[in-house]
This record gives sequence, structure tokens and C-alpha cells, in this order.
Amino acid sequence: MSLSKLSEYGGSDPRELEPESRSNDWRKYHENDSENESKSGSEGGSKLRSWTHWTKCHTPEYGKDKASKGLLTSEIDTKIREEGVISKNGITEPKFWRDGVREWEDYIRESRDTKIILENEDSERIARSSNSRFEREYMKEQYAKIKALEAEASEKWENVYCSMITLTNSSNWNGKYAPPIDFLNELLSSWDKARSQIHRIFDSNDEYVYLRILEPHESGYPHQHIAILTDKEIDPCDFQGLVNSHVKNCGHATKDAHKVISEKEQVKRKKRASERGNSPDLGCVSVEKQDNEKAGIGAYVGAYLGKQLGEDDILEADWNEKLFYSLMWLTGKRRFNPSNSANRMIKEHWEDDESLDENENEDKEWEMIGIADSDTAVDDDEHIHSVDPELVGGIDYRKTSKPLNPPVASRKPPDAMKIPEMLNDAECEKLRKTDNERFLVDI
Repeated sequence: MSLSKLSEYGGSDPRELEPESRSNDWRKYHENDSENESKSGSEGGSKLRSWTHWTKCHTPEYGKDKASKGLLTSEIDTKIREEGVISKNGITEPKFWRDGVREWEDYIRESRDTKIILENEDSERIARSSNSRFEREYMKEQYAKIKALEAEASEKWENVYCSMITLTNSSNWNGKYAPPIDFLNELLSSWDKARSQIHRIFDSNDEYVYLRILEPHESGYPHQHIAILTDKEIDPCDFQGLVNSHVKNCGHATKDAHKVISEKEQVKRKKRASERGNSPDLGCVSVEKQDNEKAGIGAYVGAYLGKQLGEDDILEADWNEKLFYSLMWLTGKRRFNPSNSANRMIKEHWEDDESLDENENEDKEWEMIGIADSDTAVDDDEHIHSVDPELVGGIDYRKTSKPLNPPVASRKPPDAMKIPEMLNDAECEKLRKTDNERFLVDI
């Protein structure tokens, strides 16, 4: 339950309430808690309860992790979706990460209850689901694109090598959990340098495409995988420059978490681990030659997406996944980021695939004319909310700000009000009798 939607007690986010409202709202919770204690036979009456205690009681996952208890960002001018901030008196402050999860959950529920109405030049109408990019259908679509990329590369190139590079960041910032948005921005800050390293690895005659994917840790903080398909035989050590550029340009990334181990050494470690029955440390880069017997990029990515692909309801996902999804939603970051050449190969594969069913609606120009509840008929104009197509698609973001420093009133009295430090009797008497002065001087 979101702090901003505590309807059971008529509550709101404590920071949004005026003192009087806050007191009344808290009293409702306090009285309800007192009744529960009386029924259970507790002695000594009710105990003083705080807003923190309220939060713990009404946010089930509150105690599962400490990171979600912090604010989304500690930086000024950070762009956040408007649902992730509180704006009051000209100040825009970020909400807590856990509250961002609740806002994301509300968004998912609302999108499920809404459908988009489209109309073409022949006045024909169709309805499309407004399912968000976090639903299983979207995950399946992305997985299908990755499999298409894999298939197209196998058709075009004689040999296909699949490389997977994992880049992370540390969430421990000076002994405290990193604000999630600041963490994500720092994680992605190295990408421009890392991407330039990719282009340096391959010659102009080499064929290669890449895909960048964001995934959650168990903590909910993200890390990124860079999957590269190429026709060039390559060793993990060839990506040392890429990994070094990430460690150098990502503020809290560590060398220990980004070890690059040669393929020869990886083979040895796999053999030793197999004999001992444990998992080998293969570093942050792996390379496999793709064939019918070995896993390709689709299997790599499928392993990461397997759980999400099998989930019927994203709202039932684990808490760490919800933290991750809410972070993607609040910042507008995309989870899947294929290169331009990868997008071209996916498109070519689908255009050449004759097994795909042709859709007669694909050749028609459709325009969004409105939105409606999921059970509304497409010709029920009375219940279709019309929209302006030119205004569709925009998302309102806010930038965090800090309080403006009010002008400090001078503590010095006006010159006319100044009184000498040392006064003789005559001067004191003169001041007493001055009509223009409206104050007394203690002698």
C-alpha cells in the first residue's frame, strides 16, 4: 500500500500533510491500534506510535531491505517522473524508493484497465491493449527480437561468436546505500566510453552487433550486460579495454568485480570446478562459439528473463524485481537497448520470414482517437475519452530542487536608532526628552 494511498485510514504521505491533518490522520491509526491491543488483552493501554511504525505496518516489504527506505536521489536537478516526487511551496523533493514501487504498481493496474482506440481513414476502429513495457507480453516480444537477431546472424555469417560482458557498480557509498537513481545514472555514465571501445576491438571488415540489457541484482539495484555477436574469433581478454573504461568512468565500480580471464584459463577453472562440484569464477566476460549444440545469445538472455517470461502477473514479482521495475519506470530508462545494426538485422529477418502471418491491418494508417475502459466497445462514443493525437505520448517529469534561501533580515537597527555605547547624564536626559524616539533608554 502506498503512503500516498492509505485509504483504509484516510491517510496520505506524511510529508504532504499539514500539522493538523497529520495529527488527525495519525490519531485514526493510533485509535485503531489501541482497539486491537485492547482486544488482545495487552496491558498498559496503547503505546505511542510513530509514522515510521505506520509505514512498517502498512508496507509489507518495509523490513526486507534497507535500500528501499532511502530517497530516490540526493542530487539536485535530477529528472524523475512526476509520480516519484512531492512538490510543495516551490520545492520538488524525491519520494522514498519503496513509495516509488507503490506508484509503479498503481500505474500497472491502471494500464490494465485501459485500452487504446485506433481509427483509420475508412473510419474502421480497432482496440489495442495499453499494456506497459513491464508486462509479460512485452518481455516475450523482446525475447522474440533477440532470437530473430540470433537467427539472422547464423544465416549471414559462417561463424558466430557470442560474447557477454557484465558491468556493475557498488551500492555501498561511504558506508550507506546509494540513492537508486544516482546509482543508475552512475552505472550508465561509462557507456559512451565503453561503446567506443567496442568499435576499436573490431576491424572495418568484421561483422558485429550488440545489445545492452539492464537486469536487477537481488538488492533491486541494476547491473548491465552487453551481448555482442560477431563473425570474428575473439578471446575474453580482447575486451579488457572495454572493462577498464567502465571501471575508470563509473565512480564506484571496483576492479575486483570486473576481472577478465582468458578463455584458456576459463577452461582450466571449469575443469577444476567440475571435479570439486562447485561453480568456477570465470570473471565478467565470457565468449562462446555459437552452433546448434551450444547456447547462443537467445539462451543467454533467456536465462536472465526466464523468470519474468513465466510470470503471469508482474504485480506478484519478487520485491527486488519491483524495486528494479519502478526504477526503470520513474527514470524512463529502457531495459533493452540494441545497436542500430542489430535493429536492422531483426527487421530483415522478420521481413524475410514467410512463416509470419500477414496482418491486413498492417498496411493501413491508424490514428489514436481516444482511450476507454477495458470493457468498452470500440463504437461506444459516449464512453470513449477523446484525445488529441499531437499531445499523446508525453510523460510529465519533474526536476528535484532545493529550498530557496529567503532574504536574511538585517539585525542591525537603522542609523537613527543607534545608541552610543557610552552616554553621559546630559546625553541620556536629552534622549529621554526627544519626541522623535519611541523607546526608553535604561540607565
